[in-house]
Amino acid sequence: MNLLGLIGGESVSLSSYILSLSGLVAYYPLNESTGNAINNAPATIGTNDGVVSGATQNQSGFRGSAYSFDGSNDRITVTDSDTLDTPNGISIGFLLFANNPSGSNGIMQKGSNVVTAGHWDIPFNPGINFRFANANHLFGGYNIPTQTWEHYMITYDPTGGTGNVKLYVNGVKKTDVTDASGLPATTQDLIIGESVNQTFDLNGKLQHITLFNRAITQAEALRIAQLFGLSN
Repeated sequence: MNLLGLIGGESVSLSSYILSLSGLVAYYPLNESTGNAINNAPATIGTNDGVVSGATQNQSGFRGSAYSFDGSNDRITVTDSDTLDTPNGISIGFLLFANNPSGSNGIMQKGSNVVTAGHWDIPFNPGINFRFANANHLFGGYNIPTQTWEHYMITYDPTGGTGNVKLYVNGVKKTDVTDASGLPATTQDLIIGESVNQTFDLNGKLQHITLFNRAITQAEALRIAQLFGLSN
């Protein structure tokens, strides 16, 4: 189901708005009901489809269906491609429903070792963390709630100066940290549902994963949350 909002007085769907934003390299609604693959919505920028291992599709989501991960070796693997490299900045968005946020959960990773340049991951237990360049960017102790759908957007602009790593929750900036290390290109696959070298496994559900090759603006993050109905 598409959610509708108004932009310039005209009706626009969530998916249409996301696909209209510059820098989008992957958009996974995670609404498949059959098969063992996830489809990348903007096919014009390269396939970047994923292969499902263990995760259960067609589960009840915030809007429509979602994928469920049981906390034990469930994952979706997206084979590396040049379009997934983000040296000039990155934005990672997702709808999350965590069953046990105080456990060791992983949302996704690109690469197996964050000490290596360009590798990054997103674990939480329950504080959400964006790790790269051998740094743990714990977002001011923001804790993932239990069994509550929220939309998260993590953005990073390596040239953005102070506070260039940001966390938005339901379109509202919760905290920021500073890091100018950059994210060089890698040849590592994108893994959804795990992090910390695939030792932290998600126990919960995911929907509407987005990946941009730039830091999107606060206004754009807010608009996405509004179209989900998670912000005014």
